[in-house]
Amino acid sequence: MVDEFMMDEQKILITGATGFIGGRLTERLILDGQKKRLRIFVRDLTRIARIARFGELEYVHGDILDSDRVNEAAAGCNVIFHCAYGNRGDSIYQKKVTVEGTKNVCEAALRNSSRLIYLSTVSVYGNDPPVSVDETTPSGTSKVLYDMSKRKAEKIVGEYVSKHSLNAITLRPTIVYGPFSPVWAINPISQLKEKCLILIDEGRGLCNYLYVDNLVDAMLLAARTERTGGSYIISDGSPVPWREFYGYYKRMLDDQGVENAWLSVDRVELERLNKQRMNLVYNLKGLVKTAISNESFNKALLPYGLITNVKSFIKEKLPQKAIKTFRSVRTSHIKESQEDQSAQVAIEPPRPEDIIKFSSKSVFSIEKAQKELGFTPRVDLEEGMRRIAQWHAALF
Repeated sequence: MVDEFMMDEQKILITGATGFIGGRLTERLILDGQKKRLRIFVRDLTRIARIARFGELEYVHGDILDSDRVNEAAAGCNVIFHCAYGNRGDSIYQKKVTVEGTKNVCEAALRNSSRLIYLSTVSVYGNDPPVSVDETTPSGTSKVLYDMSKRKAEKIVGEYVSKHSLNAITLRPTIVYGPFSPVWAINPISQLKEKCLILIDEGRGLCNYLYVDNLVDAMLLAARTERTGGSYIISDGSPVPWREFYGYYKRMLDDQGVENAWLSVDRVELERLNKQRMNLVYNLKGLVKTAISNESFNKALLPYGLITNVKSFIKEKLPQKAIKTFRSVRTSHIKESQEDQSAQVAIEPPRPEDIIKFSSKSVFSIEKAQKELGFTPRVDLEEGMRRIAQWHAALF
């Protein structure tokens, strides 16, 4: 029953309510009878369809980088759930939304004596965390923009807690899946339909999954607890191999008569392929740099027109072997089925950071959240996937 998570007449502000997790939090609170206590901070009003179906809600329209607007939205709110982060626009804007936007929310929470629940990520532990991870594990390194930005944003929250006594709790969820999940439901289902999902080392790496409603439970528990200043890993607590996790989607599609396939590729081979691709990109950059300052090259290029026709020049002048190599490192191929050996589908190789992630055997402990927040995952993997299957069947 969701009644056990009632917020007791508190005024609530939610940022990122048009997203996957913030949207589900909003739905849960509305279904719990707390619609009149909600205030939604939203930048793009064209993205509110999911929550707008519940009828009139209190919206504050603005950019999270506008500190005055954020402070206005927080006025009178007892609790702020900060789910927003930068996921659109260029990398500079995304970083600003995640980092500077979080600073604005912290400042607004401090000014209005609001309790802040900040939604971070276990990505703060880096792209290749140790086998066993808990809240005492040091933060790691990653070159992924999302990971770096979240780590900086979480540091800001920590500074507001330590220097200004901000009443805040940070949650670090793992792999959050469920209906409407773009990364961990919609994307893999689409990849299976298109026969282009890649398993690394036969999917033996561990998926630390977390059903979205279990995360919402943890968020509401964090809002109610008297504890402050802590960080908590949130997961369903029972990781499974990626092959088993994605296997639910595969069986779901099989039941609907959809032909699907995945490809298992050796991690060492993928790393070799990425290294080859990066070397080729590096060499092509060097070729372009040299060409710009090479008089004979420029003369040879003249008959082909300006830079818009450089492709034609490359096709004619570069060795065919080089072109084939370039194509081979851009894509790999899988057979469409055991019966049809000739059919092939192009697949983009995983990024280096994804190769590491999907090979990882890390396990994230939720002992602290269980002990201090009273968190217990209520929806298991079987039930979570059943709900996704129902949602998928209704919408697709």
